[in-house]
Amino acid sequence: MKKTIAKISAIFLAALSIAFTSCHDDLFGMIEKEVALDKSILQGDIMNMVVYKEWILTANGSIYAKTNQPSTYTNLYNHQWVNIGTPEAAIKGNQSPTTYLIASDENYLYALTYTWDENDDGDNAPTSAILFSGEKQQNTIKWTIVDTTAITNSQYDYLLIKALYDNQYDNVTENPDKSYTHDLSKRKAYATIFNPSSGKYGIYELNGSSAPTKIEPPSENLLPGTTEGETIKAIYFNDETFFSKYYGLTAGDKFLYFTYSYTYKEQSYGGSQIFCMAKDKTVTTVATDAGSIFSIAKTSDFILLGTASGLKRVPLLESGLPYGNRLSFQNNGGSIISEYVYMVYVLNPNKKESGDISSGTDEYCASTIYGSIGSSSDSWDDTGLYAYYPAKLIWNKDGN
Repeated sequence: MKKTIAKISAIFLAALSIAFTSCHDDLFGMIEKEVALDKSILQGDIMNMVVYKEWILTANGSIYAKTNQPSTYTNLYNHQWVNIGTPEAAIKGNQSPTTYLIASDENYLYALTYTWDENDDGDNAPTSAILFSGEKQQNTIKWTIVDTTAITNSQYDYLLIKALYDNQYDNVTENPDKSYTHDLSKRKAYATIFNPSSGKYGIYELNGSSAPTKIEPPSENLLPGTTEGETIKAIYFNDETFFSKYYGLTAGDKFLYFTYSYTYKEQSYGGSQIFCMAKDKTVTTVATDAGSIFSIAKTSDFILLGTASGLKRVPLLESGLPYGNRLSFQNNGGSIISEYVYMVYVLNPNKKESGDISSGTDEYCASTIYGSIGSSSDSWDDTGLYAYYPAKLIWNKDGN
């Protein structure tokens, strides 16, 4: 299983060969030692989290779901994730199919699912990639293969679909009873797919199981340095969708935020700067002391950062621009993970980071080990999903 996760990680992230430094506050290290970590954790590579219908979902080879309502409303915390399986791929593969990337629009859930075979070295290697569209039926998903045959010439080689993603649109409002309403009316899903006839990757908008539609975004909607064929993420901002080759990408009312964190020729790079694009598309660069940033999420008062050495945060000024210097967590958030964090997610970005039951919201992140597990400061048992629930006031492992 560990070999499988390592192989799929290489597909999306390649070899991370940059030397990074980590810095943890001794006080919060002491606090973490006093926190009893839950034994239940969704292990493995967790690349993203999406909202669909009444659920939020994530994937680590299999797909897990839980209610999209906040813990402050449900009074439910860890152990709430339910395994809803993964689409059964109708393409040859000796190993069970696995799903690591999911996306959603207002009507459908999408899954990029891989099948596996043992290669000549005895390792599990991906052989095919199939894009599925799903519709919620009670507590499960009915899956249908997306018709990509006209794009890929009926081929399913795993390299033909580079990425699956959506524009992350989720207009969250809090109701008087503390429940949330998620407006997904402008949410759209995309895939970057290779067309053998043209010899190029392109961006395709998804529409259930029907054939995807190729789109050509205006050049100004491709973030700096991004081409259509390199796109792996998108974000909705100021009534437009922007496309990016960078992992770190989020938006608020005033700015779109991104980082230079990407893979090129099997090398991954994580910059320490946050680039802030205003509504007039001018970009302000903010240098931080957070190290190499790979994922970002916004709350009302902070930018939450997933870095090469754990979870960090920088405060937001009233202007909407981030302040460059990190501010220590008031809990164990800065010391609970010391490895790569490729996913951070905030359920309600209108709430405060590390807030209490009246001001805070549920927050999630996922840790990943690259290189030798034996040389890592985290153990295999510590990789996977973590969560902050306002009633608990600490970060802890999150599982099923």
